[in-house]
Amino acid sequence: MVSCARKTSHERVFPPWKGIKMQKLSEKKKEIVEEMMKEAFHNATCAVLEECGWPGLTMERVAERAGVSKGTVYNYFKDKRELVWSVMERLISQLEKSTRDILRRNENCADALRELIREDMASRKKNANIMTAFLHAFHEEPELRKRMFDRRHPFFSLQAMLKDLLERGMAKGEFRSMDPVAMRSILNAILMGVSRQWAGGHLTLPPDVMSDSIISLLTDGLIIKGDDRP
Repeated sequence: MVSCARKTSHERVFPPWKGIKMQKLSEKKKEIVEEMMKEAFHNATCAVLEECGWPGLTMERVAERAGVSKGTVYNYFKDKRELVWSVMERLISQLEKSTRDILRRNENCADALRELIREDMASRKKNANIMTAFLHAFHEEPELRKRMFDRRHPFFSLQAMLKDLLERGMAKGEFRSMDPVAMRSILNAILMGVSRQWAGGHLTLPPDVMSDSIISLLTDGLIIKGDDRP
């Protein structure tokens, strides 16, 4: 005989799907909290790097800027090298994505290179102090250099895309024929040099002016040919 007596709270049986749903909601909430914490640490690390550079980056300062305890920061990052690496990873990934987008929408290699330079200059001006802090960190920390030079890193993907663009431009007759690796190194040196000038306060020209100057230097050269002299 089936009893109709009401079950107590301890005896009540819930449908199995309800437990699964609650578990998924809990997991989703945890993911959201994790993302919020990572975003807070990213912003805090960027702020400290902007103000204090690599030498002044500490777990305490990041915790204070993020509004959490130092122990909470250690729950996500083992040391300040991990903090600066996470910031660099995001910036490189964003640059890699924008580079792919630019290459996809520009069939003309010269147009693609012009847009890449403008995009790069805008990013470097915005993050000049942070990028200088990266260089400082990589000079001091062998572990960071080792991770950076892992060929699976997005940095190498960026360099490969630039080399491929230069090679295609040369093959199509859009660029002068020369060693693409040498040309890529020269471009990198120019862009990084401008970034360091901004960070050091030695350069006040805006990104659009610097982009136009670099593009003019690449397309027209610096030395005036005999027939072009005034």
